[in-house]
Parts: sequence; C-alpha cells; structure tokens
Amino acid sequence: NNSLDIDLTSIIFKSRHSVDDVPNQFSADLDIAVYIGIRKDFYRIITPAHPLHEMKSYVQQIGFDLGVFAGIGSSPVNPTVTNNKINQEYDAMIFQKGVAAFISINKMSVGFALGFDHLLDKNRSSWIYNQKSYLGLIISVSSF
Repeated sequence: NNSLDIDLTSIIFKSRHSVDDVPNQFSADLDIAVYIGIRKDFYRIITPAHPLHEMKSYVQQIGFDLGVFAGIGSSPVNPTVTNNKINQEYDAMIFQKGVAAFISINKMSVGFALGFDHLLDKNRSSWIYNQKSYLGLIISVSSF
C-alpha cells in the first residue's frame, strides 16, 4: 500500500557536529514537528495453527517512510555555543526543519533525521549551530 503520511513527531536525540573548538554535542531537548512524507506499507495475515482447530488471525504490518518535517523546539544558549559573545545561559526557542526516514512496525514508528535549527532570538548570529546540520533519532507520536 502506498500513501501520504502526515504525523506529529519528536526528535528525541540530536547529535551536532563539532564547530570551532566545541566538540560533538549530544542533546535531548524538547521539540515537536509536523512530518509529511510518502509511505509504503507491507501487510501479512498470519493464522497460526491451533491444537483445538480454533482460527485466530492477525495482521502484521511493516512500513517505510521518507519525507520532510518542520517544527519548534528548545536549545541551550551559553558562552560556549556563542564563542563567548554572551555571558548568561538560557534555553532558547528554535525553528527546526529537515528530512527524515522512518521504519514502522505495526503502530511503532522510529527513524533518522537530518535537520537544521534556526535560533529565534537576538543571539542567532552568535549561535554556532544556527543553520548547521545535525543527525537525530526521531519518533512518530501520533498519526492523523
């Protein structure tokens, strides 16, 4: 079965590449995004043999998805990630976008994302990760 897939997703882990003197960063900040993609599903009906000759069948499903996402999230901003251009530390709102690929087994969907974050405050020009790529582990938390 081929279909259009629209999901509510969250990137649960991000791995950011090293920038300047800052080593690779691994983060698990809050974010949420809308995902739109093309999905291919495969189904198999399984009817196990039962010693009492009762027939109980179930459907096993596996799916593959490829598409784009966009949403909002948060990220820490501090002297390290701004090349010491600010003194305070805080969590800032970000806009995120990117591409993702999912594998779904029955109702569980997990995948990988290649994304880009855009800081939504006055320190965006100093933030070393602004519009830089990251790799993420993404899950689907709802299906419309």
